[in-house]
Amino acid sequence: MISRSSYDLGKGVVLAQEQQEWSVAQLATRLGTSRMQVYRYREAQDLKFSKVCQLAEIFGMSVESFLELCRR
Repeated sequence: MISRSSYDLGKGVVLAQEQQEWSVAQLATRLGTSRMQVYRYREAQDLKFSKVCQLAEIFGMSVESFLELCRR
């Protein structure tokens, strides 16, 4: 997991979602999960690295670019 002190991964999900102009339902469909799970990701302070990689790919950005959105 990534240090909680440096990154707010939920914030990154929200910002990337806003950049794409996707609803929660649209993001859930792209991730193959429920809307409730997307809401959990949006509130998460940390996530497994594999999930960070998946989110970056879904949003069409590198992991580094996604993490830049997550910096506090």
